[in-house]
Amino acid sequence: MNNNMFCYQCSQTVNAEGCTVAGVCGKNETLARLQDNLIFALKGIAAYAYQMRKFGETDEDINAFLEKGLYTTLTNVNFDVQSHIDMALE
Repeated sequence: MNNNMFCYQCSQTVNAEGCTVAGVCGKNETLARLQDNLIFALKGIAAYAYQMRKFGETDEDINAFLEKGLYTTLTNVNFDVQSHIDMALE
């Protein structure tokens, strides 16, 4: 097994277990790791947004970022490494 690549982010994964050499979808190990990092960040941001909503508050910028991040990572439509780096910095 190639320790550089492991992707379990979509329904296309090999044998529904994860891609270990290259993504069936075409993504490489760098992009898979950037997406993992973004998904981790989105989980934290979502937890923050959830707590805000418990107090009756929302933030449209946070909501928009969550939508953009989820679309970017979970739909497997954006394979541009730089755009993932830009989102991580954002």
